[in-house]
Amino acid sequence: PTFELANFRVHDLRRTAATGMAELGISPHTISLVLNHISARSGNEALDQSALRAIYDSTPLPPLPIQYGHASVSAEVMFELTPD
Repeated sequence: PTFELANFRVHDLRRTAATGMAELGISPHTISLVLNHISARSGNEALDQSALRAIYDSTPLPPLPIQYGHASVSAEVMFELTPD
């Protein structure tokens, strides 16, 4: 059989995998390693985990505007620790 999916992107499979792993109780750190999301670590595990939680808490992001004309966009997010 043939199935048609509207607005499907291969990247959706990565999001689905990440969501499924989180629902199974897999740690955000392990999920990010599986998805190869972290390019650099701060050396402070608590800070790294906090940054990852901020990213996961923003998911899912809204769809890209149709006017954008591309199926995906790459982004780099940097977190800076500022003392109180």
